[in-house]
Amino acid sequence: MNRITIMILGCGNMARAISLGIDKNESQNFHFILFNPSSNKAESLAQELKSSSVCYSLDELPVADIYFIGCKPQQFSSLALNLKDKLPENAIAFSIMAALDITTIGKKLQHGRVMRIMPNTLARISMGISLFASSSEISKKEQAEVKSYFSSAMEFLDIPEEKFDLLTPLLGSGSAFVYWLLEQMEEFARAELAGIVDEKTLAKIFKKLLYGSALLAIHSEEDNFSSLIAEIRSKKGITDACLIQLNAEGKTALYRAVQQGQKRAKELSLETEG
Repeated sequence: MNRITIMILGCGNMARAISLGIDKNESQNFHFILFNPSSNKAESLAQELKSSSVCYSLDELPVADIYFIGCKPQQFSSLALNLKDKLPENAIAFSIMAALDITTIGKKLQHGRVMRIMPNTLARISMGISLFASSSEISKKEQAEVKSYFSSAMEFLDIPEEKFDLLTPLLGSGSAFVYWLLEQMEEFARAELAGIVDEKTLAKIFKKLLYGSALLAIHSEEDNFSSLIAEIRSKKGITDACLIQLNAEGKTALYRAVQQGQKRAKELSLETEG
């Protein structure tokens, strides 16, 4: 089995989640080279991977098959100065950065073979969903091969790259929306049950609510959430009253939140130009 070398450039939460997820792929032989400006994060991640080494300087860029760009968009210009014209001809620059498109990444690196994804942290438990786009310099066969490397961490949704910023707040940030809603529910319950139910028990209850709801949706034969809601909702009942209020105000708040995410993506793109 040929060894595939992946250099992780930036060992933050998302890069860590994806690295741990793809390291579960038993059909591949991976070696990770880990770089982070603060080396303690790279050293910590190295201890969790089956085969890895830590790179402490980019003065001499290690040879890799995939250069996994895991830094923040605002940090990329600085990183690109260390990578420009250094990537091996057949290597793939693989970006998880928000807002920066393939053309911008390729221009800053002086490298045409670029893939871009927009993942979420569910990759850590092999449940990730990621947007996917690639430069034309990478064949469909190669794209499929690289996707197979990451198959133990996530599924890919191929979409035109111009749609990335529109969908990032939903798929990339979506888990945070779910956690936020549960947090509000938990806080309300905590206020009402203070001194009656301890916080650890409340947290367990709401985690179980999330887990059970997700399992029910996954195993349902229905293709939409409206059918699942209808199983709980009865006309003029408690759930109905709650949902009427949420539909009246919650949708507007959600749309505004998504629009703020889209706006921030455009700002990040402008901040990193030059």
